Amino acid sequence: MAQFYEVFSDYISETDRQLIGFTYIKGFKVRKASRSVELELFSDTLIDYPVIERIQKSLADGLLLNKAVISMKYSPELFSVDDIQTIIAPIKNAKTVVNGFFDGADAELEDDTLTICLKKGGKDILEAQHIGEEISKLIYSQFGIDFVVSFLEVEAFDIESAVREATLAKKAEEKARQKAIEEKKAEEERNAVHERWGDTPLYKDTRKSIYGREIREMPKPIAQVNPDDGFITVWGDVFATDSRDTKRGDSKIF
Repeated sequence: MAQFYEVFSDYISETDRQLIGFTYIKGFKVRKASRSVELELFSDTLIDYPVIERIQKSLADGLLLNKAVISMKYSPELFSVDDIQTIIAPIKNAKTVVNGFFDGADAELEDDTLTICLKKGGKDILEAQHIGEEISKLIYSQFGIDFVVSFLEVEAFDIESAVREATLAKKAEEKARQKAIEEKKAEEERNAVHERWGDTPLYKDTRKSIYGREIREMPKPIAQVNPDDGFITVWGDVFATDSRDTKRGDSKIF
């Protein structure tokens, strides 16, 4: 079997080459119709899923493909409940229903049953979505070990409080984002180089319409306005306004 670095070292970073270059290529498929590649790699150490994700993207970009998929294979002796967060990371990434239910979770192994201990609830939801079966398939695919996966809620979880906290955090994040946008806009306006609009004391780039069509014509001095001018543009300070709809209702008279 060829090692990963012998075939793909030109398409990944030196850091990733150190992390995955020693793995062996067990399987290799190229799908022309979907412009994708599928790799099976064997490793004698666990590799974090974010690393695999990053390398998949590097391969797809470097090989000009739509997608690159890496499936990891490990020796059964490498399986440990201490690594449960690393092992189930692909499930957490692929299944949105998981949400944060696996955060802080650990696992226990008795005979052929792997029990995942949940500290944030979610047992009923995970079971309804057959996540246990998905984890069982993943472990069998990676380690060749057949476990029955079950869930145990080890701490009471106040979902209403969690939702409330998440909502408040999202609002605070949105408020901070809006503030940053406003500050950036204000900074840009302070540093902007404005262009004078003809002989008027107005800036051409700051003009805006508050109603009707865009203003394109140069403002005309009021002293030069005559009844035959038709549509004109003037400028000045507005002290008060009054308006009413036309009889047809599709326009306003100011």
